[in-house]
Amino acid sequence: MGITAFPVLARILSELGLSHTAVGRTSLLAAAIGDAGAWLLLATAVAAAGAAGSSGPGIALMVAGTTVAAVLLGPLRRALRRALSRRYGNNGEEGAAGLPVPLLACAVCGCAAFTSAVGLHAAIGAFLAGAVLPAGSGPVSSAADRLGSFSAGILMPFFFLGFGLSVDLSALSPDSRTVVTGSVLLALAVLTKLLGPGLCAWVTGMSRGDALKLGVLLNARGLTELVVLGIGLQAGLIDRQMFTVLTAVTLTTTILPAPVLRLMDRRAKRAPSGASPPGAPARGAPEEQAPQPSGGPLAPEER
Repeated sequence: MGITAFPVLARILSELGLSHTAVGRTSLLAAAIGDAGAWLLLATAVAAAGAAGSSGPGIALMVAGTTVAAVLLGPLRRALRRALSRRYGNNGEEGAAGLPVPLLACAVCGCAAFTSAVGLHAAIGAFLAGAVLPAGSGPVSSAADRLGSFSAGILMPFFFLGFGLSVDLSALSPDSRTVVTGSVLLALAVLTKLLGPGLCAWVTGMSRGDALKLGVLLNARGLTELVVLGIGLQAGLIDRQMFTVLTAVTLTTTILPAPVLRLMDRRAKRAPSGASPPGAPARGAPEEQAPQPSGGPLAPEER
């Protein structure tokens, strides 16, 4: 329920012109932090599920995976940042094409293979590889963009094909149990964003309207949530019926933010024209007459 699809959120902000606003920047930061925490929690849940029922080997693999993740995200990440800074300079512009795409692909596949070997999902290893590479580095960003174009154009259609085949639409039969479960999960998915980030933003100084927009924006779960659901299904954390219901919740919460935000903007634009300015008398109400002096000189306090 804490996942937000970063690419979908960025696209919504661009279409609605909110990219450079305070609520837009805050939503991107909250999505980045929330997704990182959710992936780490998912890795822990998958490792715990794999170690359940086993004694020494399962716990040893779980400890080994945690240790390797700590090393990758700590010393190795700092070492890579220093090495890239020495090789390409602080901005990395002159070496933007210096990092080969096959090297980046090997790093991602190597981390994915390791996490798969220790009992975690391969996608968790790919996430760790992306977290280890220093953000804002010219060589890394250039290679990542080229690798991302290949993935989006060639590999992503196969992901959607496999994901669509795993969705059982018969699980969405209109019986009372499925309707109640789906409704509760949909309400929980929406309220966790409105009452979590939205309420926190309002308490810490953001206006009520912007805080509500923040909660609506973070409801866009998109492809990232679909990947998480696929991992949960493969790990046995959820069954196929729950997988299908949560897929429907994901699609619903991804579709809703853009039209809801447009409706909020239209209502906000109409409000000033129909509302009276503060202190003005209401329509149809008689104007109050100023008190008339009763004659004679006014007292100093009256003047």
